[in-house]
Amino acid sequence: MLPYSFIGSCRYEHVFENAYPGRLHSVKEIIYFLENINNLNNYLSYQTYSNPVLKTFMNLTLGNVFNSYLKNKTFLFPNNLEKFLKSEFLYIEISSLKYASTNCGIIANSSFLKNNAKEMENDYTFNDIFKENLFTLKKDSYDVIHKDIMKMLEILKLTTQIKKIFLIPHVNLLSKKTKNKINSREEINLIINNLTKNFKIFEKIDIWESEELNNFYQEDILDDNYLNFNKLGNKLVSDYFSNKFKKTFENKGFINFKTNTLEEFSG
Repeated sequence: MLPYSFIGSCRYEHVFENAYPGRLHSVKEIIYFLENINNLNNYLSYQTYSNPVLKTFMNLTLGNVFNSYLKNKTFLFPNNLEKFLKSEFLYIEISSLKYASTNCGIIANSSFLKNNAKEMENDYTFNDIFKENLFTLKKDSYDVIHKDIMKMLEILKLTTQIKKIFLIPHVNLLSKKTKNKINSREEINLIINNLTKNFKIFEKIDIWESEELNNFYQEDILDDNYLNFNKLGNKLVSDYFSNKFKKTFENKGFINFKTNTLEEFSG
């Protein structure tokens, strides 16, 4: 495993030592997590888990952190937060432009909100307060995401020692069935291309264009829902990151948050 920090879906938790266990898919969800990072000791606790309303609320807003598979990792994360914040390299997977929000600025994962088939029956309480009428389902344009990224960088500058941020696009290879890629995932890929052009702090991980993976089809490495890696997918991805990043970054002049102004991060 690589000794760096990661925020995103469950697809890369086996690659990075300092992976946040919650499933955060959009830029808005990631920013909401970062805005609340100083309160994680209170939020990701046994006390919160034992309260059915708070448990559901944290599941929706912090990435399904209390589902049956994740909950033990969730309870441990506040103890490892310092290590997460001290990593010089942060990997972020952006796998959606959609999210849910309330008028008072609460951000939730739209797929968790709409999906009645939860990972485990006991992971959510179906209270009326969490029905869609409390939330507005949204999708951000690049202009909105650009502004959000500025906000995210301000938070990271104050709370972390990050020198470089690597952006991972959603899994998108050709499908055996359609012979095409998924359009919504191509849209995310273009957003990431623009972010790397406009912010020096970012570097794109071109994993889905790499020689190691671009000869495979979606069906070869993903489950039936095209979401999670199967056994082959997990191995290919782990090998890709291990081979690509096992060398140190000492020959690269990365930007350091502590010595650069925010304006210098954009170019």
